[in-house]
Amino acid sequence: MNEGKTDIRSDTSVSKYGEVKKTILIFCVLFSILTLIKMSAFLHGIEDDEIVYLRNQPWQQKNEGRLRDDETDGRRNQRLVFMDNVTHFLSHIPKSGGTYASSMLQKLLQATVRLPNNRTERDVMMAQATFNRSMHDRNFFAEPEFNQSMFDEGLYWRPQWRRRRMPPVDLTGETDAYTPPFVCDEGLIAVSKFQPYLVRQQRIRPIRLKCEMWVAEGPWNDIAHNVYTVLREPLSHVLSQYFHCTEVRIREEMPAMDVWLEAYANLKEEFPNKGKVYNDRLAALRKRFRCYNPIDSESVYTAFRYEHLPEEYSYPYPNTENRDEETKKLDKSLFEDLKRRFQIIGDTSQMTKTICAIFIDFTQGKHIPDICDCTHANGDGDEDHGSRTFFISNLYTDPHTLSFQNNRLKIGYTPEQNSHGVKHHGSAYLKEMAPDQRELLTTLRSNDLLLYNISRAVFAEQIRDMEARYGIRVCDRWNQPKT
Repeated sequence: MNEGKTDIRSDTSVSKYGEVKKTILIFCVLFSILTLIKMSAFLHGIEDDEIVYLRNQPWQQKNEGRLRDDETDGRRNQRLVFMDNVTHFLSHIPKSGGTYASSMLQKLLQATVRLPNNRTERDVMMAQATFNRSMHDRNFFAEPEFNQSMFDEGLYWRPQWRRRRMPPVDLTGETDAYTPPFVCDEGLIAVSKFQPYLVRQQRIRPIRLKCEMWVAEGPWNDIAHNVYTVLREPLSHVLSQYFHCTEVRIREEMPAMDVWLEAYANLKEEFPNKGKVYNDRLAALRKRFRCYNPIDSESVYTAFRYEHLPEEYSYPYPNTENRDEETKKLDKSLFEDLKRRFQIIGDTSQMTKTICAIFIDFTQGKHIPDICDCTHANGDGDEDHGSRTFFISNLYTDPHTLSFQNNRLKIGYTPEQNSHGVKHHGSAYLKEMAPDQRELLTTLRSNDLLLYNISRAVFAEQIRDMEARYGIRVCDRWNQPKT
């Protein structure tokens, strides 16, 4: 009897233990499910102050690039991923001096625009580092693109990424962490994906710079408020494209120049109205040669509207006299359209004047560099004036203009640094070309030749308007400081 009773109690204890274990297991499963539901709701629906803060930042808005009502004429509604709008955009047409122009514009910025309270880059770096340490769970030096993807995927709240959350971007001096202005070269990045700032690693610590002008190898885009570009004489431009592909980026696929020119010239003549077959053939040629498309490429980058022009139409520059009324109307229409789309449309044969005009327009005449102002200068037209490189003060490192040699900025064109390694140059080679080769070039660039003449007329008027507005004479060559 005693042994039997003991067995009954043991069975009862085991049964109760199993029920408790089962209850705990069910509770754990329910708790896990409830936690997952809450987390999902938190990430996708519930917004606390931090999420509201992040989503209200300019670069988080998904449909930014909206323009004021008076600026929407003919502009597409594109989405800017990282910021409110593109204020100043230099459309870099490859092989037209855009890299050199971008470099000089940045140097003019550093030489003429002081940082608040005469700060230096070193002062700013130290202040930014201090400010970054005070941000706790945000990183002042975070990359906008990386954070954007994390936000889209709902990953901001993973512990290992909390330190990478987005900081405010538009700090203009109200805090110690001032973000200096910069000319940002975006390479091949699309305008809609431009970033509002860049982080540059210095010797000791990083510095964050605010993009005030963007430069990219992209065509005119109506999403940008102020667009600039530099055109090159079309025939020499084609030659420069070819030499770049054969001397800098050596392509085994590149044939003799005549073969390359004839392939594209035949395509253009066979399909004057373009279309799908034309585009397919064009893609095949680009794949075959792995080089630039030489067919009216400057017209493509400037969105030049030539499709419905009379076959024999021309735009003589500088003289447009002896034109009938209908032709004058067409002249004016093309002129005004180009002038409306570009704040400055410069010319590589007038590169110094182009760079100066872009910078003066960019700063709205508030900062006119001495080396760009030839109002009282003598010898601006001298052959040797501005032909050599020279140095000017760098206010980002030397705001008191003590002109220490290691702080100064080098101005001017040097073939070793600015020719990208090309030995043969289009303008020089063009003079030696045979007539049949020049005819091929003219066929390839018939629309660009028209565009180039119009652009020179537009640029001349833009310079006249600028000089009258600010009471200056924009230099043809750099007005070198006296040493």
